[in-house]
Amino acid sequence: MKVRSYRESDLPRLQEIYNKQCLPYEWPDLNDSEFVVKLVIVDESDTPMVAGLARKTVEVYGLFDPEWETPAWRFEGLRMLHEAMRHEVGKLGYKDAHAWIPPNLVKTFGRKLRHLFGWKADPWPSYCRRTGY
Repeated sequence: MKVRSYRESDLPRLQEIYNKQCLPYEWPDLNDSEFVVKLVIVDESDTPMVAGLARKTVEVYGLFDPEWETPAWRFEGLRMLHEAMRHEVGKLGYKDAHAWIPPNLVKTFGRKLRHLFGWKADPWPSYCRRTGY
């Protein structure tokens, strides 16, 4: 067993593994430049048994002065910032963005994100780990 970089010739085997797992998402395009790391663990005959794929994503932070003007004014600022950030992040090649909302703001701010800005609450739990660098 060893770790090596993904090769195009691994594609059929990885699709076979994907199909066996019945995962609730579409097969990703591994040729897309959003994938920045593609590693496989292979057996003694160099057949992939496990794959790890890392793709670019971005985490969005928002800093809002709660005393600035009126709620309507602050909302308009949020709307303008949202659109500008969405376009700038897209130009950098990111296809999605993540925002982690504090539990005490999920009902109010989370609702705004979903209903007014088109965000989706991810049904999958999120985990985080520092890379060590």
